[in-house]
Amino acid sequence: MDATLTYKCPNCDAGLIFDAEKQAFVCEFCISEFSEKEILNSDSAERAARAERENAEFSAEIDQYYCPSCGAEVIADKSTVSDVCYYCHNPIVLSDKVSGELKPSKIIPFAFDKDSAKEEFLRFAKKKWFVPRDYFDTAHMEKISGVYFPFWITDADTDASMRAVGKRIRRWRQGDYRYTETTIYDVDRAGRIHFEDIST
Repeated sequence: MDATLTYKCPNCDAGLIFDAEKQAFVCEFCISEFSEKEILNSDSAERAARAERENAEFSAEIDQYYCPSCGAEVIADKSTVSDVCYYCHNPIVLSDKVSGELKPSKIIPFAFDKDSAKEEFLRFAKKKWFVPRDYFDTAHMEKISGVYFPFWITDADTDASMRAVGKRIRRWRQGDYRYTETTIYDVDRAGRIHFEDIST
């Protein structure tokens, strides 16, 4: 993706719009007008350069895909593994995100469909106080989608050992005398344990 350049108003920092009739940049918020020379000579040129850098950084974190069902363009960030096409609602698995050394050995399918997820969400939300009303709107409910969370299952064999000094104190009284017995001994423990199917 190419980075876009946006000029900001030197007076209020709002976005400027180029007016073809006036051949000037116009701010719709503070009704200011600027020529191209004024814009380039102002500190907004630095803001524009900063915005261009930020756009470039943002673009570097975005990948572009095409839906295999309808061919529409799908935009996803670097951490997205699966998504849904906004046009045909076809589920999409971004294959390059599940390849290489960390390719999963299996993908666990969802336990229930979207309608069931809506019902569970409504059952949960209706019990809560101060829930925004738009949570129950149809448009909001349509945004519910499944998400894959990667995790690893591994086994482990661990050897452990411990050495310490133990102390036991015993006190008693006999007649007019009080006795204290202190026993000091070594503690030496060792063991091996096997962990099966640790999930991380």
